[in-house]
Amino acid sequence: MSIRQAMRFESGVLTLEANGEFAYVLHQPLRDLGKYEEGGAVHQGMKVKVFETPDEATEWLELSPGN
Repeated sequence: MSIRQAMRFESGVLTLEANGEFAYVLHQPLRDLGKYEEGGAVHQGMKVKVFETPDEATEWLELSPGN
């Protein structure tokens, strides 16, 4: 499996992608603790999750089915 760093914005957002699944790394105050945006994206069929650290995001992408 190949995890690639899709984007890095100066705003502190890091996006990782593997096989159509996206992991976003956000720190406070950007990260929504209630996960409203994440829940909305998942409800619309996206395979996405928000994490505090790149290590957590990478682990989730590696353990996801199909990866």
